[in-house]
Amino acid sequence: MHSGVQRNCRPGTSENWFEDFGSAKLKEGKAVVEIDPTFVETVNTDVDYHVFLTPRGQCMGLYVANQKGTSFEVGELNGGKSDVSFSYRIVAKRKGYEDQRLVKVNDDQTPTMATTDSENPQDQKVMEMVSQVK
Repeated sequence: MHSGVQRNCRPGTSENWFEDFGSAKLKEGKAVVEIDPTFVETVNTDVDYHVFLTPRGQCMGLYVANQKGTSFEVGELNGGKSDVSFSYRIVAKRKGYEDQRLVKVNDDQTPTMATTDSENPQDQKVMEMVSQVK
């Protein structure tokens, strides 16, 4: 179950990250979480992405395993077998911008996201929005 996909550059980060949030439930200490297909279209899950977990009940702790392009597994630490619910946050680099970092391009030396040679008006609008964030 997904609570929403955010498709904006995180202000204050040095790279172009998108994030998604959701929740799931362990069954006997294990769960496979399918990543929202729309989110997968906007990010590159072939490179390292991050998953942050928050248990919503008593358990021995949670871990992430077998991160793939469209899914990841969650397990309970120490061989636990609980059926606890959990929330997750996925943070991945925007597709096509994996190597972009902030650069100083404004006269006032305000950091903004590096521009690309893209002719895509949507990409240009995103870059303009990022450059306005201070």
